[in-house]
Amino acid sequence: MSRSISIWYKVGDTDVDLDTGYHHLLGTQQASMKFWSLPQLRKLGLRELTELGHLDPVYFSEAEGLAILEQELVLLEQNREQIPFDDELKTRWIHNLRFCLDMLKAETPPGAIPVLMIG
Repeated sequence: MSRSISIWYKVGDTDVDLDTGYHHLLGTQQASMKFWSLPQLRKLGLRELTELGHLDPVYFSEAEGLAILEQELVLLEQNREQIPFDDELKTRWIHNLRFCLDMLKAETPPGAIPVLMIG
């Protein structure tokens, strides 16, 4: 089983899915849980993303949720070299998170509610 990122926005009662191509992948369940449960991530200041170390899914929505994800993603990007994990995997996962978050921000029209789900 693998983990993936899904992004969409809500307009009224309608969900509009956004296609991220191959950028939706976030590893296998086991490898992903191992990464997100690393104690170093909490030391860096991550809180919401580290929930993926023991549960599925995790949602980020509306401006407040996306701001939290942005902050945690910046911490990952700035400290990637200090995180003790397979370099290729962590680089790909961080890149995919950035791609999906940026796409969601760019594609969500004013007044719609953006949602990013990892599960």
